[in-house]
Amino acid sequence: MRNVSPPVRPEQTAALLTPRQAAEMLGLAEPTLRRWRHEGRGPAFVKLSPSVVRYRASDVEAFVGPAFGSAHEAKAAAALAVLAVAS
Repeated sequence: MRNVSPPVRPEQTAALLTPRQAAEMLGLAEPTLRRWRHEGRGPAFVKLSPSVVRYRASDVEAFVGPAFGSAHEAKAAAALAVLAVAS
């Protein structure tokens, strides 16, 4: 079963990450994240349309904790801080 998040309300779209941003947070190549989506692995994602996929930062954070441990958590926290400042 795929890790698809519940639908997104319009006011939430600013908090969504592109696949590239999510891959950077996880220290992965974007194609790896795409493959994981198709395999039902990785963080939960949101399909905004048949060709548009986004990730909630909270879903990426939740995935980072148990999957990668403290070194990747620190990297993800730093990336989220940068995204928060840019918003």
